[in-house]
Amino acid sequence: MKLPQVIFVDAGLMFATDSHDVVEPCFLALIDMCVKAAIPLYLTGTGLECMRIPADIAERVCDVHRVKHATSALWYHLQKKHDAIARYMLYVSPHKLYRIAALNYGMTPVAVADDAVNRLGHSFETHLHTKQGCVYEDLPAFVQTLDVTLKAVADRATQKETLQYATH
Repeated sequence: MKLPQVIFVDAGLMFATDSHDVVEPCFLALIDMCVKAAIPLYLTGTGLECMRIPADIAERVCDVHRVKHATSALWYHLQKKHDAIARYMLYVSPHKLYRIAALNYGMTPVAVADDAVNRLGHSFETHLHTKQGCVYEDLPAFVQTLDVTLKAVADRATQKETLQYATH
């Protein structure tokens, strides 16, 4: 996984599967990682999950967009706002149609907790709306991969600084 410049997450992934009131601990870890790495994080959704977002979480993410279908106009505005490249913008969702829209815009769609994708793996049908290597069984698997990526980037930056210091 490359270092993302902006991340959009389906708000439905925020809650535990058995309860719509309990926030997944790994979702809180995702927010912490994004804040620490200065990666803008946006929540999107249409259902009750957007209405039940706790105030402390809403304050820590960049914004919450209550939209039925994420629109390219919104993505374009946020891309320009953050001076991001579309392919480094992640759209994390269990919904195929939203990932297709993100892929058509040029973003990187990430399948998380999509039952059909988990069952089929990276098949031809999955290839139409998810890129290879961007399929995760659940949110903790995605968060763990993002954590490894962020640590690798930080390690490379530290090594680069050390080399620059040693050569001067």
